[in-house]
Amino acid sequence: MTRLVKSAVRTIEILEYFAAQQSPACVTEIAENLRYPQSSTTFLLNTLLDLGYVEYDIATRRYRASERLMLLGLGIFSELTADRGVVPVMMELAEQTGLIVLIGTRRGIDVEYLRIVQPSSNGVPYNTRARRRRLTHSALGKTLLATLTDQEIGRIARRINAETADPGARIPVTKVMDEIRRVRAVGYATSETLIDNYTSLAMQLPGVRPERPIALGLSIPTRELPSRELHYVRLLRKKIGAIVRRQNS
Repeated sequence: MTRLVKSAVRTIEILEYFAAQQSPACVTEIAENLRYPQSSTTFLLNTLLDLGYVEYDIATRRYRASERLMLLGLGIFSELTADRGVVPVMMELAEQTGLIVLIGTRRGIDVEYLRIVQPSSNGVPYNTRARRRRLTHSALGKTLLATLTDQEIGRIARRINAETADPGARIPVTKVMDEIRRVRAVGYATSETLIDNYTSLAMQLPGVRPERPIALGLSIPTRELPSRELHYVRLLRKKIGAIVRRQNS
């Protein structure tokens, strides 16, 4: 693993925070959510301000992402922009459910989160570690694994176990295969998240990137899942159907 430069990592995490929150924030809010010292948070925000990637409202003392920052993403994931309807649906889902909505794709043996949309309502934890997870350990990852052959899945599961230092975190290949068969049968996957007491529920998002499948998911309070699982499954299917119809229109 390459050695990480702390200031670079923090800068990226601040930008990811703005992308997830979709709203202005003050220094204190950002520092508390990211667990950074307020002094270094202020320094990094002012640097981004000088470079034109964030803007500052003197009246409210809040920062927000600038148009220049938004332009960085153009052309990288064009299939996720408004003309395809994915991001607006994610934002709609977040506001409708009050839940975190996320999309991810496969990167080797990991699922990489491409976009995380945070609801504007308070009380939903913000997780700075949500960048990548092992495919076998996340709902989005298991959804993406289900698109592969059993041979490929077995190879990936064995490699993940070989690279997992904690024996308790290793998932037997037979258990992985049983779970993937269930995902294929019902059309969605569930898994504990990195946020305590939250469970993710995910489905494949067909047709957006045929060469690299994408999964769409919700982060749901675990206590709600037994009684609300079918509701969220139907809701996700409805939203995914709307995206597919827009793509084909």
